[in-house]
Amino acid sequence: MDSISLVEPNFITLSEFKSALTFGDGITSQIKNLTPKFLLRGITEIMYKNWDLVLSNLWISVEQLTDFIWNNLYLDNPKYHPSTDIAGRKSSMKDDNRTWSTSVKQELLYQNSIFTEEIISKLHPARKARNKLVHEGKSVSKSVALDLYVGVKLLLEKASGIDNLELIDISERPDSWDRETSNFEVEYFRNWGVDKK
Repeated sequence: MDSISLVEPNFITLSEFKSALTFGDGITSQIKNLTPKFLLRGITEIMYKNWDLVLSNLWISVEQLTDFIWNNLYLDNPKYHPSTDIAGRKSSMKDDNRTWSTSVKQELLYQNSIFTEEIISKLHPARKARNKLVHEGKSVSKSVALDLYVGVKLLLEKASGIDNLELIDISERPDSWDRETSNFEVEYFRNWGVDKK
């Protein structure tokens, strides 16, 4: 079995790794409150089909992205507020997380066309599943977990202003997230950071 695995080894070149790291850093550096480790853990758990952990980790990213969009695309945009400032109104909407919960923020973002129908349709079932997981211990379905991944991708696009982020497209390979083969030749040692002699 080891010999079969060695015929097409699973590897990533240093240049591919650096390129992915730079691309990801470019996005996360724009979204100051996003903690990348939960995003990474959630996506990693998709590979292992741990749907409960996919949802648990990605939902943290959803809440962070929702807050970012709420603060930067809604609260900071004058078109969504009275022309005469009302003292304490915006600060209440920013700081009072009991009144302005994530679900309320998402609904208002949708009603004001900041969230699309596709975004809200991916987030709503995941929020319900997350509550059932936390309060009742109910397992999360594969479809809800994978839809949440799509929702997170859409939120990342909205928050970063980058259309069509190049994340893994789960619709193309729903049962296998194996990497495509890298452009790599064993004899070409520049891929390892050493020039061929």
